[in-house]
Amino acid sequence: MGSARDELTEALTALAFALLGCGAGLLALTVLVVPRLLRRELVPLDALAEQASHINADSLAMRFPISPLPGELIPISTRLNDLLARLELSFERERRFSADLAHELRTPIAELRTLAEVALK
Repeated sequence: MGSARDELTEALTALAFALLGCGAGLLALTVLVVPRLLRRELVPLDALAEQASHINADSLAMRFPISPLPGELIPISTRLNDLLARLELSFERERRFSADLAHELRTPIAELRTLAEVALK
């Protein structure tokens, strides 16, 4: 009876070591593979972020590319392009308003200046 128990204990000990070895191997593989895989898969997102970092008021006509992106990023790129189009329209409207305002104020200011010069003489 003791011999069968010893064999079972040895088999269980061998199984425990095998499981520990496999677990340690999988952990090491995960630590090595996952960061590399994430870096490679996040390249399109990094490229999109890099392109977004160069946008300013003078470059609102720029649009994000849609075709080379993975399917998960296409809706984001589309929404960003829509946002840029709306911003571009708003900035253009503001520029036109400023130009119109400056033009409209020139005449009354010129009249007031003329009146002031005439009054001074």
